[in-house]
Amino acid sequence: MKNIIFILFLFCSIPSYSQIVFDGCVTIDFESIPNETPFSGLVINDQFLDTIGLSFSLETGGFPVLASVGSPVEAFASAWGDDTPAPGVDLGSFFLTDDGVLAGLDSPPIILEFEEPVDSFGGCILDMDLGEVFIIHARGPNEELILVDTVQAGDPGTGDGALTCWGFNFNGCEGTIHSIRFEGKRDTPGSFGMGLENLSFCLTGVDIVNLIDVQTTPITCSGLPGSATLINLGSDTYEYSINGSPFQTDPTFEGLDLGEYTVVIRDEEGCEAEVNLDIGEPVGVLVSDIAGNNDFCNLGVGSFEVFVSNFDVVSYSLDSINFQDSPVFENVPAGTYTVYLTEPGGCVGQETIVIDNVDLLISDVATTNTICDQPNGTLTVTPSYTDGVSYSIDGVNFQENPVFENLVPNTYTVTVIDVNGCEVSSTGVIVNDELLVTNINVTGIGCEESSGALEIESSYTQGLTYTLDGINFQSENIFTTLPAGDYAITITDAFGCSDTGTATIPPGNPLLIDDVTIIDDYCNDSNGTVTLIASGGTGNYEYAINENPFQQAPTLTNLAAGLYTATVQDDNGCTAATEVDIPPGVPIVINEVQPVDPTCQEIYGSISLTASGGNGSFTYSINSENPQTFPAFYNLDGGDYNIVITDAEGCQDSAQALLTLPICPIYIPNAFSPNADGINDFFEAFTNSNYDVGVIRYAIFDRWGELLWDSSAFTLHTASSNHWWDGNFRGRPCMVGVYVYLIEVEYHNGTTELFAGDLTLLR
Repeated sequence: MKNIIFILFLFCSIPSYSQIVFDGCVTIDFESIPNETPFSGLVINDQFLDTIGLSFSLETGGFPVLASVGSPVEAFASAWGDDTPAPGVDLGSFFLTDDGVLAGLDSPPIILEFEEPVDSFGGCILDMDLGEVFIIHARGPNEELILVDTVQAGDPGTGDGALTCWGFNFNGCEGTIHSIRFEGKRDTPGSFGMGLENLSFCLTGVDIVNLIDVQTTPITCSGLPGSATLINLGSDTYEYSINGSPFQTDPTFEGLDLGEYTVVIRDEEGCEAEVNLDIGEPVGVLVSDIAGNNDFCNLGVGSFEVFVSNFDVVSYSLDSINFQDSPVFENVPAGTYTVYLTEPGGCVGQETIVIDNVDLLISDVATTNTICDQPNGTLTVTPSYTDGVSYSIDGVNFQENPVFENLVPNTYTVTVIDVNGCEVSSTGVIVNDELLVTNINVTGIGCEESSGALEIESSYTQGLTYTLDGINFQSENIFTTLPAGDYAITITDAFGCSDTGTATIPPGNPLLIDDVTIIDDYCNDSNGTVTLIASGGTGNYEYAINENPFQQAPTLTNLAAGLYTATVQDDNGCTAATEVDIPPGVPIVINEVQPVDPTCQEIYGSISLTASGGNGSFTYSINSENPQTFPAFYNLDGGDYNIVITDAEGCQDSAQALLTLPICPIYIPNAFSPNADGINDFFEAFTNSNYDVGVIRYAIFDRWGELLWDSSAFTLHTASSNHWWDGNFRGRPCMVGVYVYLIEVEYHNGTTELFAGDLTLLR
């Protein structure tokens, strides 16, 4: 009975697209594309249309593309890399993706359309994790939904880099699926891309075909016909017909000649599926393996054994004439052999094997000399191979161990022989090694007083002890923490042999700080310096203050007042340090600033000041002009002044002073006599001769308020007769009497003042 099912790996055994069998069942793994060479980004649309009636598209327009396993990322990212599945998941080199861009929370749906409707469909989705959802729509001829199925992250078989497979088929014998729609999305932040692999489908009968296994027997070499058996792997009952013969319940067909056959399988509902099978020609005797052993020293002791894969009774020959039942050939010399095989049914076969010759050789004879005339030499033999090999140094006594011990100085003839009778000889020479002090390496005094060292080299080192005083012995050949002086060294081995040597450790040259020059932080602006003078030590010096990095210059700069540790270091890393105290500077204190303003009588003012502190003598400057040593400035106009005091170390302080210009009185007469006698002919105003005053307006009115004279925009010092009233109005002399004046002025500091009053005109 056919049912709509969902089962993982439903179509795992279906052949690839190029092998259309089982009534049109195929699998597309995207490793080969009809008439195309696969590559990353290859557009997939109608390449499969001619072969299997299938076309691809994207619902949003365009077509899906191939993606390659590995970078650059096109469909997904896993813990194992871009577009890389989990270990153990075999994708091959390519798989199908949507538009080839990993972006957004969903992908454009992929549409598969079939020219002929299919009965079943399956496939695998890649890398379902992190809230991703995969939706499959099986659709009819008018895109109506037949089946909707969903795979979600967390379902069995899903996970990072996993290959999650699914499948379904429908009741009935005919296909009903006209198109498949794949949609993918995710509900967590990130990027989504679709990856599809192993798309499988059948036109009809997939449930029958998946439960049938076919076994065929070819025609024998003696001419017996072949046979075929269809093995039912399920529980349903089937009938079988071969090449149009009547249906039978027996699944075995015998007496089949050479050729191709079509077997129709029919279930209880009448649904049918076809299986194609082939009865082949006789197959000869097949050799699965030949295991051989080499010949040694060309003695003819090689051998080999032949293993046959498809017949139980076989005869074997090396000349195609003389056959034997045993597959084993022994005592074979080195050479190339052709093995001929035959079986009672007349099938034959042959195979070739090469037997190599291996010569027994001595590649090395390693010796260890005797020490102190003792029988403690050794000899180690290295042959070209070791299986079945024995060794002798006298030609009589042989041993399996290639090492000979407790030997005295001599020249030895080494003989090596194997179980086949191969024999080879060589020589090894053992001499006596005398114990000698060959060299003494001296390390002089370094940074510390007792930092010298001695390293003793000798003709051999096995089992030696070392002493500098004949009392204290040690096994190490290095003595450390030694002071300067002369030393006598004795070395002794385990057999009592000894030798002596002498060495001298010269006195050290300690690193010293001889002098420190300090420049105060006079202005309290971190400009103090320390200069170090050092001697002794080794090589060049470097200098540092506190924990700062070492520098090559001996002067350490940009230091604020305070206590420091100054350090000198030589090329050996030895150091010398001293404490230094950088004093602060004495600040300049301006005690008093005395400005003297200009007056109406004295046109210039002055500024004097007193200061204390500082470092040495002072210089004074005003408004950045040339400095002077006298603390007073004269002949100053009114205005703001900036005074800077500088001491002998360049430290400075400043003060501000303001000189205010005076407002001098204006003299306005109360009468004038414009009678052309040259005296008081004009009504004029006067002021101090040192400071001029500007006239904004000068006006004369009669007692009834009529304007008789008006002028403006002149100064008292620069006024002319054109500015002052001459006692006339419209060219005619005015009458003697009292008049009114109005004068508005502006002083040099910008202050304005209005004067008004009576004046008397006299004649």
